[in-house]
Amino acid sequence: MIKIKTTLGLALIALLTLTFVSCEKNGNDDPDYVGTWVNEEQEDFFGETVTVISKLILTKSTFEMSVSLDLDILVMQMAGMKGNLSVTGNQITIMPTSVAMADDEGNLVWVNKGEAGWADALDEMDMDETETGTYRVEGNQLYITVDGSEDVFTRE
Repeated sequence: MIKIKTTLGLALIALLTLTFVSCEKNGNDDPDYVGTWVNEEQEDFFGETVTVISKLILTKSTFEMSVSLDLDILVMQMAGMKGNLSVTGNQITIMPTSVAMADDEGNLVWVNKGEAGWADALDEMDMDETETGTYRVEGNQLYITVDGSEDVFTRE
């Protein structure tokens, strides 16, 4: 009888230990800004109203951004950017390492940092080597403010 109680007691302790260990952390200690975010805005494009879709993928230390136009009959990629990301408090800094603009056929043409045309590509996108702003997350919304202009993204 004592052996059964001891065995049951050890089994119960093992079960409780596993339960508490598995509930303590879900393995996701990512900052609140990490994820995929989308911003859709209506804009005038050569006299037609189009939807501009900006998609932002953030990790702890990298970012990817794509900009597309939804023309009702098709969606065209217009630009892209990839690079490194640094966050301190509510300050967010991006450092592009690759930028892309669509060519006449709608294909993205990528230019990497250090390649010929890098400075021109940054100028075309109205970017500097680093861009710093502030961010905040409220629920499923990511607010990014750069140079006084705020963009709102929704978690995808």
